[in-house]
Amino acid sequence: MSTDEQAEFDKLRGELYAIRAWAHFKQMVYFSSSYTDESALAVPYLDYSVVLEQPARNTVGEVFAGIEADLTLAKDLIPTTFTENIFFTLDAVTALEARMALYRQDYPTAIAKSTLLIDSYTLTDDSNYTNMWNDNEDSEIIFKLAREVGGSAIGQFYTTVSGSLDWISSDKLYNSYDANDIRLGLIGATNRSINKYPGVAAQTGLNDLKEFRVAEQYLIRAEAYAQSTQLGLAAADYNALRTTRISSYTDESFTNVSDAMSKILDERFRELAFEGHRFLDLKRTGTDLVRDNSDCSILAADACSMLNSNYLFTLPIPQDEIFANSNMIQNDGY
Repeated sequence: MSTDEQAEFDKLRGELYAIRAWAHFKQMVYFSSSYTDESALAVPYLDYSVVLEQPARNTVGEVFAGIEADLTLAKDLIPTTFTENIFFTLDAVTALEARMALYRQDYPTAIAKSTLLIDSYTLTDDSNYTNMWNDNEDSEIIFKLAREVGGSAIGQFYTTVSGSLDWISSDKLYNSYDANDIRLGLIGATNRSINKYPGVAAQTGLNDLKEFRVAEQYLIRAEAYAQSTQLGLAAADYNALRTTRISSYTDESFTNVSDAMSKILDERFRELAFEGHRFLDLKRTGTDLVRDNSDCSILAADACSMLNSNYLFTLPIPQDEIFANSNMIQNDGY
C-alpha cells in the first residue's frame, strides 16, 4: 500500500469510527430515559458485527464510553486538511462532542467545544439565509448529508410532489417569531406550510440535510453559559444569533438562570425547527410539553400538554426487536 493509499485508508477508518459514534448517540437519545444517570439503560453498544447474537442493552455510561473511544480513534485518523462538509470531518466530531456535552450537562466541555466552532464559522446573514436552505450557501454548515436527484427528499415529508400538505407548522411556533425575523419566511402565512427544504429544480423537497450548523453551537454555548450562571456571556451568544435573523433587533438581557433558559429554549424552538431537536430539548431539560389551544383543540382533551415525567418522552424499543432478541428489555410504561 502506497503512502497516499494508507492515508486515504486511515481517513476512511476515522470517518467510520465517527459515524459509528454518531449513530449510537442518535439512538441513545431516543431510547434512554436519562443522559446524566450513567446506570440508566441505553442501547446495545456494538463495536463488532452482529449476526446471530442477541446483545443486551448497555448503560448510558457504557454507551458514552464507547462513543468517546470511537471519537478518540476518529480524531487520530481524520486529517486536519480534510474539510468537505458532506463528510465527517474533525469539525463535525467537535460539533458532536459539543452537543453530547450539553446533553450530559458537562457545561465546561460544551463551552470549550462550541467555542472552537464559533471561532471558525460565520453565521449566515439575512440576505443569504434562504440560500442556505436552497443549498446555495454553506458558511455556517459544519456537516450535512448530501442528497442527490432521485434519492429521498426530506421536504416531501412536509409537502408532497403534488403540493398536498402532510405536516404543517404549529400556530405556537409561527406566532413565536418576530415580524422582522427572516426565518418566518420559511413558514406559509396562510396554511402554515413548511418550506425549510423546498427542493431543487429537478426534484421537489430535495435538499441536503443539515446535521450540524454553527447556529446550534451559539445556542449550545449560550445554554452552557446560562447554566454556569454566566448570564452576560449567555446573552451575548443569544443576541449574536438573533441579530443575524431579525432586522432592527435590540439586544436583550437575562435576569436569572430561569429567564435565560426559557429564552434560549424558545430560540432553539425557532432556529432549529424541523431539524429534530424540540422533542429532545424538552426531554433533556425537564420541560413539560405545552401546546397552544389552537394547535390541539381538535384533538383529545388531554392532548394540549404532557408532563416531562411522562414515560412517553422515552420511545419504546420496537416490538420486532423484542421478538428477535430475548435479551432486550422494554422501556418502562410500554
